[in-house]
Amino acid sequence: MFMLMNDSLERTAEITESLKSLGLTKYEALVYIALLRFEGATATEIHEISGVPRASVYPVLDKLLNKNITAVSNTTPKRFSAANPDEAIKTLLGSIKRDAESAKDALNEIYNHREAHEKGQQELIWTIYGDENIIAKTAEIIRKAEDDIKMILGYDIISRNFEEMLYSPERKAFLTIITNEWKGRKPENCRIWVVEKDIEPEMKIEGKYAGICIVDNSKVLVSMDPPDDRANALFSESSGFVRFFDTYWYYITSHITKQHIAECIEN
Repeated sequence: MFMLMNDSLERTAEITESLKSLGLTKYEALVYIALLRFEGATATEIHEISGVPRASVYPVLDKLLNKNITAVSNTTPKRFSAANPDEAIKTLLGSIKRDAESAKDALNEIYNHREAHEKGQQELIWTIYGDENIIAKTAEIIRKAEDDIKMILGYDIISRNFEEMLYSPERKAFLTIITNEWKGRKPENCRIWVVEKDIEPEMKIEGKYAGICIVDNSKVLVSMDPPDDRANALFSESSGFVRFFDTYWYYITSHITKQHIAECIEN
């Protein structure tokens, strides 16, 4: 009565893997799928339909009930039904989101109260891989800036990733940007140098990843355009590292002012 064809078994295995990514165990997924196929099944029937061991069926049903994706009747024997898939997926995604937010808050609390093991920690130079990780780290140091932010970055990168933060009223630090173009309104408390051409052969403002961000003369993040298109960056609070790029910054700005190769936009 409840035997399934091979193609159905293969399809069930695929769906089970997808449901596991939404937080269900293998047995929970099998029971939920079985209830979609046969509404109002008893625990014995669920065992026969799903292949889940008889002793595991009731514990699994209890978990699915707690996750609000099944319902149970007030009859003897009890019969079970599955929630509509649209509602079930929405419920599972909501649970994942809540868990993720809770985990993020807890991890941020740990991160924000972390302690360096030794003073020399400040001298380390960190390598950051991946576009998203570089953007997140840049956004973090901009958000925490207290006095001064200096950026050399293409406008395309700024508009895609940092525009909201630059316009935020919560930003108190004065911002100076050297970029290749500027569109729209200008952020408050900001100076923008729009460079008309490459300042030096090695100093090209345009790029998919390349840029420099110096914060409070104490932190530097330098990202590069790699030949293999795998974004990577260096970050450090090392005084020597910061001093090198601060010197480079003043070298670039002196070329801008002396050669008049850029338009200065100020608020």
